[in-house]
Order: sequence, then C-alpha cells, then structure tokens
Amino acid sequence: MRFEGATMMDVEFDDRKYTGSHYGHLCRAQVKLTGVTILDERDGTQNEEIKAMKADPAKKAEVAARMKGKTATFPFANKLESGKWYTVVVETVGDEMRVTVDGKPAGYLKSPGIGHATKSKIELGVAGKDGMFDDIKVWNAEPAK
Repeated sequence: MRFEGATMMDVEFDDRKYTGSHYGHLCRAQVKLTGVTILDERDGTQNEEIKAMKADPAKKAEVAARMKGKTATFPFANKLESGKWYTVVVETVGDEMRVTVDGKPAGYLKSPGIGHATKSKIELGVAGKDGMFDDIKVWNAEPAK
C-alpha cells in the first residue's frame, strides 16, 4: 500500500445478498497516515435498523448503545510517509479482525458483524488523491485441527 496524496485507503468485506446493512457492507479496515480504524459495518455504521433510528432524536441513546464496540481506532506512534510502500495485512478470523503494517500490530477489533459467514466481495478503496495497491493476495485458511 502506498499513499500518493490519498487521505485514506481501505479494505472492505461485503455480502451483497445480505439485506440487514446498506449494500451488504460487513466490515472494513481503514488505513490513514496517522493510524488504523476497524469497523463492524453490519452491526454498526451501515446497519439498516441503526441508520433508521438515527432519524429519531429520541433514540440517540439507543443508537449510541448499539454502536458501542463496533469501531476501534489505533493511532500510529510514528505516522506513515507518503510515497513509501507498506505491507498491510488485514485478517479476519471468526468475529475478529486484525491489521498489521510492516509486520507490526496496528489494530484489532472483535465484533459480531466481522464474523458474518459469507464474505462474497472484497473491495479496495482510496479517498483523496492517489493511493496504490500492489502484490495483493487473498486466501481462505482453514483452522488448525
């Protein structure tokens, strides 16, 4: 992953047949020069029930309670540099997602939406100007027995 003016780059997991969240969004890892944010979108930010509840000011507390633990942000001790390549690994195991940057732990979240059984689509995103992905690998590992 290399930032060339991008403000954020992400890896998103979706299931387009799932109707409980907007467009089947399940979870994502966002990488910025300043840190990593991991989101459970199925049960959090893109959940259709929560999105509808946000329109009712009387449900603000209920929305906040349901959103608790669905997002985690981890600032980097040393910011990433624009123009430099980084090896970013995004891994989901059950209801857990972890992110490493150049082999060092960068973020972790355990939340039910991450454990959605079907992740039929993976999207890579770039916000802002330019960002580059190279040498992309995707695999489905079986648990050790």
